[in-house]
Amino acid sequence: MRQPETLMIVFHDMRLGGIQRKILDIIKYYQQHLPDTKIVLCLRKREGIFLDCIPPEIEVFAPNIHTNNFNISWFTLWLIPKIATLKPSRILSFMDLGTVPTFVALQLLPWLKPRLTIGEDILTSKYIYTETFPPLRRLLIKWLYPLADTILVQTPIQKKDLENMIYKSSPNKKIVASPNWLPLDFPPPQIIPQKTRHIDILFVGRIDDQKNLPLFLKIINLVKKDLPRIVVKIVGDGDDRIKIEKLIKKLSLQKNVEIIKPTLNTTQYYSNSKVFLLSSNYEGFPLTLMEAISCGCLPVLRNIPEISQFFTKDKSKIIFGTETEAVNLILNNLKKPDEIYIKPYLKKILKYQQKHITDYVKYI
Repeated sequence: MRQPETLMIVFHDMRLGGIQRKILDIIKYYQQHLPDTKIVLCLRKREGIFLDCIPPEIEVFAPNIHTNNFNISWFTLWLIPKIATLKPSRILSFMDLGTVPTFVALQLLPWLKPRLTIGEDILTSKYIYTETFPPLRRLLIKWLYPLADTILVQTPIQKKDLENMIYKSSPNKKIVASPNWLPLDFPPPQIIPQKTRHIDILFVGRIDDQKNLPLFLKIINLVKKDLPRIVVKIVGDGDDRIKIEKLIKKLSLQKNVEIIKPTLNTTQYYSNSKVFLLSSNYEGFPLTLMEAISCGCLPVLRNIPEISQFFTKDKSKIIFGTETEAVNLILNNLKKPDEIYIKPYLKKILKYQQKHITDYVKYI
């Protein structure tokens, strides 16, 4: 009799983030459509607001000991007996944070042959240079990622980027562009009219270098010259929070900008915000953007290829290249809101929500 399959998902934690939301959706999808598959979640750290969202029947494992140095090495050593005991038939690891320990561990367990899938939800070539030991990370990615059966990225831009890193620009069938989907707990049942919303500008996500919140605040400071009472909310947390709090004070934005700790109910902020401002240095394709659009929040987005390629019409109303362009877009949206141009994108996001998660799971 065939043994039931076991899917092991490996990542860092369950804090606020796109990958963590994706993990919850994948678990939900499997429970609804592939209920015979056992799912286990292995984390480097058992922490984050999304831990409470994991169904009680899903086993969550994490080491009890952490160190400031060589934490990835300890996680790898912990993962070896865990994989040997659980004997997963499929492993889905996210980013190098989950992939490197998983693949190193499997080199020491050669009798196990699970199907290996990597979820690479970032522009890898830029991401690694914002983390520790970039040359080593790059070397490990080039060595270990080719061992995967499939590498799932979100956009053709990311696919090309990873091919350049690993395969010296040669196209590779292992790397598949599988678009992000709107999280399954979106959209809200009702979209609140723009005129009744009380938040002018919103950011949701990690407060770190990737999201470039100093640029976000510079833009807010320029908008404030026209709209002194502008209301801005930053929903999130991260390594740069203290730096951003200091910059808010330096720019005298304390009465305008509020940082709100991560919450499971981000819908309340999207639905009550007029503009969603994204100033990131790089992205995969952010779930927060789709969440914002699904709630009728007007997007103002930095011109990075991972995002701009999605918008084929009315780009001039959405994408900015300079701070001045961002300010003009925001002022137009706040003074004369026009929701018509985002409706085709809302329809597109809703239309492909189920299809994109179904396609993603097929590759695992």
